[in-house]
Amino acid sequence: MKVLLIKSVTKHFPLGLMYLASELEGQGFEVSILDYFIGRYNPDSFKERLPQIKPDLVGINCFSFEAKPAFFIARLVRQIYPKVHITMGGPHPTGLPEYTLKSDLVDSVVIGEGEKTLVELAQAVNKKQALSGIKGLAFKERGRVVFNGYREHIKEVDNILYPAYHLIDLDKYFEFPDPHGMATRHPRFMSIFTSRGCPFSCTYCHNTFGKSFRARSPENVLGEIELLYHKFGIREFHIEDDAFNVDLDRAEKILDMIIERKLKISMQFPNGIRADRLNDRFVRKLKKAGTFMVAIGVESASKDILKQIRKNLDLNKILPAIKILAKNNILVWGYFMIGFLNEKRSQIQETIDFASKTKLHFASFSIVVPYPGTEIFEEVRSRIDLDKYFSERLTYSLPQLQLSEVPLNEIGEIKRVALKKFYNPIRILRIVGMVSSFKEIKFYWGKFIKNVLKPRFGEAQKRIN
Repeated sequence: MKVLLIKSVTKHFPLGLMYLASELEGQGFEVSILDYFIGRYNPDSFKERLPQIKPDLVGINCFSFEAKPAFFIARLVRQIYPKVHITMGGPHPTGLPEYTLKSDLVDSVVIGEGEKTLVELAQAVNKKQALSGIKGLAFKERGRVVFNGYREHIKEVDNILYPAYHLIDLDKYFEFPDPHGMATRHPRFMSIFTSRGCPFSCTYCHNTFGKSFRARSPENVLGEIELLYHKFGIREFHIEDDAFNVDLDRAEKILDMIIERKLKISMQFPNGIRADRLNDRFVRKLKKAGTFMVAIGVESASKDILKQIRKNLDLNKILPAIKILAKNNILVWGYFMIGFLNEKRSQIQETIDFASKTKLHFASFSIVVPYPGTEIFEEVRSRIDLDKYFSERLTYSLPQLQLSEVPLNEIGEIKRVALKKFYNPIRILRIVGMVSSFKEIKFYWGKFIKNVLKPRFGEAQKRIN
């Protein structure tokens, strides 16, 4: 039986699909992965490719910001194979399973962590068996949605097979060397997860992997790093964990093992680490292991907003953490969000002022967007027309819904002013002193022109109107 897994619009590695593919291959299924964006497909070339695979089951990964293109791809599949079983997984269908299944393009939804559920779905489809006993699956039966109940998360994450790297064309991803907006320092790079789940309960974050921290052992992590290093020539690693340094001893041991093996690699942490779980020793090990960039999620400098979104962050620990990282010549990127529910103009300004006074090298001011599967979304769901809401691509760069006390048509301008205040001449000189090549300087200068000097908010204003 042949299973086709599809990713739509982003330039990130399809790690989730590669994990699923490994489990499916381990059970004897023939698996293909198609990346619509990276493969530079158009509708015609995509439909020409499908008959070469002849899938019996199609799985499409779907985040809410790519819901429109994901359903577009599902429609292309239906046009070629009207009877094939199409399942969707990821944060969007996990957060809105019934809404997702309203579409004739989707037969089932894999909810939450998908490895075991998708394998059982493939086995059932292969044997033409009923889907009623598969935990973690929602599906349609005689016009109604049936949900089989949640599946427990995989506790022993070391037992999860390494991603099926052999199923993608790595070189095509290297043509897009800034998947997170940060310049890479080696042309061969890869994203990896060393853990799953996050023990915190921020209201703006989805819950696909649960609220318990499930960590891979340092030995298991190093096994994957060395596989990528020796077999695939990877020399830069992007650690995508939600909470890499929650268990500081484990995090340090991973770094120690990289250092002991004398692996000549670069590392960045684009998804952020906990700034309140840093110390001098840990940061020195980060640097020695090859780390050149760390992101930290601050979100807001208003204590009332932090309490509202349950960020559970001590602002007094942020400035020392930034100083420790900068002192060790690690670029520091701060993540901030503006436009929270009922947020006052003064609270947004508090965040902008805080960011501007820090020793951060970079900062982003994302506009709050309620995504399905988050508490913020549930708080305002009654105000959302779902069909209209997902008719465009959702993005943190554009305002979507009036949440704060600041008029929606002013949020884009506030973001522009925030960036202009943050990137003052002194900070720009600090960045230049930290970058490693002229190529990097050119990269960041281009970002500065695009985001600060000549931001494009026309699309945002059109959408608001």
